[in-house]
Amino acid sequence: MSDKFKWSLPLARIGVSLMTGNVLNVTIQLVSEIRAGLDSNSIASRIEKLEDPIANIHPDVLDVSSVIYIAMCNKHSTLIELTPRVFDKYRRALLMLEKMG
Repeated sequence: MSDKFKWSLPLARIGVSLMTGNVLNVTIQLVSEIRAGLDSNSIASRIEKLEDPIANIHPDVLDVSSVIYIAMCNKHSTLIELTPRVFDKYRRALLMLEKMG
């Protein structure tokens, strides 16, 4: 279901509860829908981390890996030396990668 219409079904359920006039049922339905939304967001975040664990280490990991790959291709070697500017820019991401092994 598209993101634009995810809210339509829960809203319809709450509307039906309102039409029946049962305030307790409306409250229960509203709390249930909020909780389901929070749970689905949490699950989506956890699945994203499982699908691409390296990219979720730090936001700059993909950029620094591109820089390292280009440097390796240009030198035709796995031994590269990062410039101080590049190292300073990606210091945190590099430290997180090193920490993760």
